[in-house]
Amino acid sequence: MSGASTAGDQWRGKTLWARDRSAPLRDFLRTESGSAGVLVAAVVAALVWANVDLGSYESFWQTQLSIRLGDRGLSWDLRTWVNSGLMALFFLVVGLEARREFDLGDLRERRRFVLPCLAGLVGMALPVLIYLASPGAQQSSEGLPIDPVCHMAVDPERSAGMIVHEGVRYDFCSLQCVRRFASEPEQFVQPGSGDGADRHNRGAL
Repeated sequence: MSGASTAGDQWRGKTLWARDRSAPLRDFLRTESGSAGVLVAAVVAALVWANVDLGSYESFWQTQLSIRLGDRGLSWDLRTWVNSGLMALFFLVVGLEARREFDLGDLRERRRFVLPCLAGLVGMALPVLIYLASPGAQQSSEGLPIDPVCHMAVDPERSAGMIVHEGVRYDFCSLQCVRRFASEPEQFVQPGSGDGADRHNRGAL
């Protein structure tokens, strides 16, 4: 009996997390490779989904999510929640982590900062070079219309929407740009500027 009570006493006052047992999920989330694997898997799933069924993919991101307290609240689609909320939190965490590395981590030695800096610059420049070398960039220089909201080149046959404003057709790359333009067209079109409108699209209808 004394041996059994002694075995029980060693666990008394300890929670499950404090015992000498592994916590696989916690250990997995703490590792950089684990979180990177989740991110890569999410990117691959999004790319496959968007290319297999673009309609359902766009419909998912247009789902409204509301938070209300009494008669007040916020109601945005999922894309806006991610872009305006989760991304702000993401960059806050990135900034805090970078600050920690400068103060306490490996980047205290400034010579170690050269490699991450070069990697970041190459990571920004490489997609630009790939785009400029692609046929899409060459076509955009030959007169593809430009989305007046985000200023991206748009293929009229694949545009997410089209609005005729004051006799001028505007094509858009996403439904979010369509909604922003429809709510405040004067913000994106200079009044009385026919030449400016033609620069955005192919011309008046």
